[in-house]
Amino acid sequence: MLFSVLYEIFFILVFLFFLPKTIYQAIFKKKYRQSFFKRLGFQFPKVSRKGEGPIIWVHAVSVGEAQAIASFVERLKKEINDATIVISSASETGHEAAKRILPFADYHVYLPFDFWLSVNYVFKQCSPDIVILSETDFWWRFLQMAKKEGAVTLLASGKISEASYTVFKRFRFFSRKLFSLLDFLCVQSEVYKEKFIDLGVSSAKILVTGNIKGDTHFQSLTSEEKAHLRQKFGFADDDFILVVGSSHDPEERLIINQLSALFETIPKLKLMLVPRHPERFSEVKALVAELGYPYTCWSSSSFDNSPRSVVVDTMGVLIKCYQIADLAIVAGSFTDRVGGHNILEPCYFGIPTLCGPFMYKQKSLLDFAIEGKAVVQTDIKDLQVIVKELIESKEKRQTLSRNGLSLLTTIRGSVDKTVAVVQELTPQYFSLHIKSCVK
Repeated sequence: MLFSVLYEIFFILVFLFFLPKTIYQAIFKKKYRQSFFKRLGFQFPKVSRKGEGPIIWVHAVSVGEAQAIASFVERLKKEINDATIVISSASETGHEAAKRILPFADYHVYLPFDFWLSVNYVFKQCSPDIVILSETDFWWRFLQMAKKEGAVTLLASGKISEASYTVFKRFRFFSRKLFSLLDFLCVQSEVYKEKFIDLGVSSAKILVTGNIKGDTHFQSLTSEEKAHLRQKFGFADDDFILVVGSSHDPEERLIINQLSALFETIPKLKLMLVPRHPERFSEVKALVAELGYPYTCWSSSSFDNSPRSVVVDTMGVLIKCYQIADLAIVAGSFTDRVGGHNILEPCYFGIPTLCGPFMYKQKSLLDFAIEGKAVVQTDIKDLQVIVKELIESKEKRQTLSRNGLSLLTTIRGSVDKTVAVVQELTPQYFSLHIKSCVK
């Protein structure tokens, strides 16, 4: 009881500390306008059970986790009769992505802030039988309430950043209480398993199942659709298209400045910029104009006959952009504030892929990719040299392409293993037998 009160006080103080910044961003950057009050618990729907099956709550904090968890959740829905699927997100972009990527879910909601009143109200509206967290984003009050309601709790494709690991080690009394609320942890690698064990989690509760992102399935464009998309923006057949995906401030400026000499000497080099967050679309357009590069926008009704660059100001089309690329740069990795995004997305289509030095949130993916020689990691200062080499060498691009496709075949299987764990924990819900992977 004392711990619960202290946690509530601490959370309120942290919430109040960040509230002015949140208000500022809501007013001037139009962030959190849709999500803030809903994360306090307002407008949370009354979740009705579809039939005899369980209510399964899956939390995918943002866009990347929503994309990664899709094949796993779809598999659960097929394996469990009458399952009611609730998908929660913490960010507005993640929420919109989840609705687009997981349309078969019965409810799309925001994860409540971890206040007692908010979480308690939400669990009165929804009493899940199974709660699954994707990758990370652990909240003590939410998990405590889930266990109080009798839910089975699971971490899928689990990982833990160095920063979080350091904090949890410093406050072991809290980390033990937090992770004791998870019935089982499916983690991405042996490295993460050892970290969770060091934080007090029993090894009997942890299984290395790999990264669910390796099992992600994307819709492929036909040759005609790719040609139409290139023609839409006035790209010629022999243009070299460089896609910068999921970029954050100040990555667009850093990358364009590094590649400026190539744009001057290689007229056929065309750039597609895909900012990660919609509130930055106008900012990126202004930046490209400031730097003197003629551009058009994905959303435009008319297009330049031969634009040097395209600012993709529409959400949910990054995968299409990768498919018409000759080379992809997965951003979020040239700023230490982000920690990287899914470098397997362009590899899925055989697109040669680069990333920056800051990939600490995607360590297991990076380790696999570097070992398989499927991705080139580079500092921003070396970007121009590497891009130039790849533009000039079709053989090097083809090698990266082959290695990326080969890597994907070796790391698949995480969904099967994770579904098998869910079956072990909740055998009463499964209509089909799945061979156990729990050891």
